[in-house]
Amino acid sequence: MLLLPGWGPGQWQKPGTMAQSGFYVEGPALGVGSHQVALRLLDPAGRVIGTPTTRTIVVIADSQATVVAPKLVVGRKSTVTLTADPPAGRQFDSCALGLSGPAGADAFEVGSWCSTLKLLPSLRTTAAVTPRRAGANTFTVYLNTSDGHTRNIPVAATVYSARRAAVRAPAVPYGARGTAKVVVQDSARLNTWAAAPAGITVSLQRLAVGTTRWVTVGSAKTVAGGIASVPFTSTTNGAFRAVMLSSVPVETTVSPAISAVSGATVGWRLAPRAATRGKAVVYEVLANPYDAGALAQLQVRKSGTTKWVTVKSVAVPTSRIARLAYAYPSAGAWSVRVYRPATKQHAAGVSVALGVSVK
Repeated sequence: MLLLPGWGPGQWQKPGTMAQSGFYVEGPALGVGSHQVALRLLDPAGRVIGTPTTRTIVVIADSQATVVAPKLVVGRKSTVTLTADPPAGRQFDSCALGLSGPAGADAFEVGSWCSTLKLLPSLRTTAAVTPRRAGANTFTVYLNTSDGHTRNIPVAATVYSARRAAVRAPAVPYGARGTAKVVVQDSARLNTWAAAPAGITVSLQRLAVGTTRWVTVGSAKTVAGGIASVPFTSTTNGAFRAVMLSSVPVETTVSPAISAVSGATVGWRLAPRAATRGKAVVYEVLANPYDAGALAQLQVRKSGTTKWVTVKSVAVPTSRIARLAYAYPSAGAWSVRVYRPATKQHAAGVSVALGVSVK
């Protein structure tokens, strides 16, 4: 406000020294709309000096903006929705969106949509964003109108660490126990992975060949280094995967699937260690498990050679006990074994090789 006349000390009632004096007075916040503001000047005794004045003040809304985002995860591309409106009767000549991590780290521009050559009366758009830092992030909407009014609007956002897992599991004979190793890692910063904390429960799931349902076969908690050792019993070929809670609420992390290999087993039940040339001897093995179409092959090798030769092949019955007879064609030292070729359900298996003395 301005006061006329205005006097300095010692100039009271000296019109020749009349000047203009300016004062700033802070009043209550005014809402959007039209307001009447009255001004009166009082002397120390409270008497009105001069003529009171009244002015009409019109308050308009400042620039407004909203940012709507899904759950944000480091390294995961997401789509955010941005809306912005300038004060009444104005247009944007600059409007942009940025994202910064905790304490302003790794700040970057998400997008920009207007310019002095492209004025916008409002902004309604979507933008792709890939967060770079986990923790308390801030979207900032940068707005400027064509008449020079600037407003930067911060919008809080939470960004979660990413999580991944990888599984390694050996081929294990049917019915035996094996251990799968699962390595779990978290990423709190883009392109940087570190061991997940201890105590995360990891479930090992198997998809049996020929089926569509994943079944949990064991679980364990991660220890230092983000490693979980999950024991399992070998039953069939198929695939393994690891499943655990994500670092993102209400989400699950699933590892890529790897092959699950279960090998058939072949054990001797009847194995003569001596034979007569030209006279058949009978061998008997237990081939586990039973698979339709599985074969048992008797293989021999004479001392001094390296190649196993299949001399007899029979289908493995449902009893899993296969009988094979063979007459050695010449005297000398021989080796014998039974090979069970692979099926869809199980990898190949082979018995222990035995020495045979043929007279």
